[in-house]
Amino acid sequence: MRLRSVALLLFWVLTAVMAYGAFHLRVEVDQTKYLPDRFESVKWQHVVERKLNTSTKTLLIVVEADDVTRKPVLDYMRRIESELRSKPYVEDVQGAPDVLSQGQVNLPTTVAAPGLQRLTLEVERSREMFVSQDHRVAIVRVGLKSDADYRKVVPDVRRLLSRNRPKSVKFADVTGSPAINYDFYRCFLRDLATVTILVSAAVAAVLYLDFRRWWAPALGLTIILSAVAWVLGFMYWLGFSPFYATVLLTVVLMLGVGIDYVIFTLTRFQEEYDIKGRAKSEAILTAVRRAGRAVLITGLTASSGFAALALSEFKMVSEIGVGIVVGILTAVALTLLVLPSFLDSIPIGRRSARGGRERWRALSVPVRHPLPSILALLAVTGLLGCQAVGVKPEVNIEKFLGHDLPSLKARDVLEKHMGVSHHFATIVVEAQNVHDPKVVRFMEKLERDAKRTGVTARVFGAPDVIETEEAVKRLPTPVQSALEPKVRSMERGLVSGDGKVAVIQVQLKPGDPKTQGREILRMVRREHPPAGVKVGVTGLPVAFAEMHEQINRDMLRSTVASAIGVLTVPTIALRSPIPPIFGLVAIGSGILWAIGLLGGVLRVVPSFLAMQTTTCILLGIGMDYCVFLASRYREERREHGVREAWIRTMERAGPGVLFSGLTSAIGFLSLLLSHTGIMKNMGLYQGVGVLSTLTLVLMGFPSLYVLIGRLLGR
Repeated sequence: MRLRSVALLLFWVLTAVMAYGAFHLRVEVDQTKYLPDRFESVKWQHVVERKLNTSTKTLLIVVEADDVTRKPVLDYMRRIESELRSKPYVEDVQGAPDVLSQGQVNLPTTVAAPGLQRLTLEVERSREMFVSQDHRVAIVRVGLKSDADYRKVVPDVRRLLSRNRPKSVKFADVTGSPAINYDFYRCFLRDLATVTILVSAAVAAVLYLDFRRWWAPALGLTIILSAVAWVLGFMYWLGFSPFYATVLLTVVLMLGVGIDYVIFTLTRFQEEYDIKGRAKSEAILTAVRRAGRAVLITGLTASSGFAALALSEFKMVSEIGVGIVVGILTAVALTLLVLPSFLDSIPIGRRSARGGRERWRALSVPVRHPLPSILALLAVTGLLGCQAVGVKPEVNIEKFLGHDLPSLKARDVLEKHMGVSHHFATIVVEAQNVHDPKVVRFMEKLERDAKRTGVTARVFGAPDVIETEEAVKRLPTPVQSALEPKVRSMERGLVSGDGKVAVIQVQLKPGDPKTQGREILRMVRREHPPAGVKVGVTGLPVAFAEMHEQINRDMLRSTVASAIGVLTVPTIALRSPIPPIFGLVAIGSGILWAIGLLGGVLRVVPSFLAMQTTTCILLGIGMDYCVFLASRYREERREHGVREAWIRTMERAGPGVLFSGLTSAIGFLSLLLSHTGIMKNMGLYQGVGVLSTLTLVLMGFPSLYVLIGRLLGR
């Protein structure tokens, strides 16, 4: 008694400490921080940050008015620019007021020199980049330092925009990757609270419907919510800032899947206590001894399936795998070590369970009629399998964000009036001296080739500034002195101080950044730079293109590793390869059902996160169900034939698997309430995937056993 009290007291103290960490955990939503270091976009981004002391992080302030060239609007933007230049997170600021003021400068007309003509041309080009032709939209481009935190930067910029805004300004907000990341982060915080509350309520309802006892939902939620707090608390105390999807999926999986282990244990306890009439302490020990082994095996099996995600080259995916594995193992540990003490501590009355088997007789129908069940499942699998062929994942997460976020509304205004995207690709040239004429000619060729790709809206870079600078040096001293500050302003961020690195900024047209990035990447790879010159390209569109090239290989590797894991662990634990092989057939068919129905029939394109995580998660969850059923079947097989053993298994252990699957599906489908499309997409694929896998496991897995048993004469 004393030992049990001490154990429970220690559990509550540790849970309180971990809960504090969970509430203070900081997450990351910027996917560019998780790209493989070998990606060309990542390597050249490091060159830009190191040599130019700047970054590719760009905020675009979008201002809409009846006429942005009027004084009140220009004064408003000048004030914003002035205040931003004093901010520690800002590298450079350039916008409509600057280019409009440059165009109003009275340059000497008595000097007919190429430098003046070139500068005039560049000023006119700059005007087109920052002011729409109808004068209704203007842009202020804010280059951020590499260590700028979007969580602090974006709300600060928005406060500046909202202060003393003229009535003539209809709209003013920011877009660009940092702004979208911030809006995404805010949505994540709301989604986490919403999903946790709703899934907890759904899990409690399912537990009560299953057991019809008050203590079932109370104990289940206590164990699983504590496990959630432990995992997130561990991350906090160890100093991790996990990817947002790691946190959301870990919470959903632990509530929807971790509760399975509680259900398996409570189901066996109820059978021993209510049906067989054992004493309470004896029923607890028997449940832990018999169901506990199945819980441990299923937990290890699921973890081996999820762990394959850790092999992904994408750090965001590998982190999701590690987080889920730690979460599942924590749920298993608390179920086996703490749940028995809770059961022993609370008063539990005995209840008659007559008619229990008859109530779940429907679950044994596929076992009683295995051949029709298998034929029906094969027909559906064939139809949906054909639909699944050709379904390809999308790597551009922005496609799933919709148009409701403030930063995306600003993006839409930008694309509508300016005919440009908020995406930039940065071509980087590295040489001993980028001012060398042959290097300048090569960079000019890069600009021409970039324009020929047909995906660029604006191209401006080092060669334009270098030629202007050289021409200005040949002008008379008074004119030269007047023009040099403008040239230096144009050069900022385009040429490194040591003259060894230069960049060309390519602003893209509205469209698919993945496809556009691929075109720019191909163009750069086809180039043949002079001796001693290196060229590369970076930017988010290029990263999207590289992700698209890698994703299929990455998915194949993680899927194969996951399949090997879920085959190996139960084969060793059950000392037979038959259950995992039959299980893999059922789970694979369930995955085809989900992809074929959603991606093929309903045309719901999966994100790469949804596709990769869904496959490994379903392998882990589905094999969980198969192992639990197979473990109970082995017990029944000692006294009954194959068919009768499976009938008893489905009527006694089947309800636990059914309700476990329903709680998992509810957990994932709750993500449909998310404020962001990417999480809705993941929730839809994983929720439908769990339901289809559950159907195949409950119908196909035992039917295969019985059908093959008949063929073998057993």
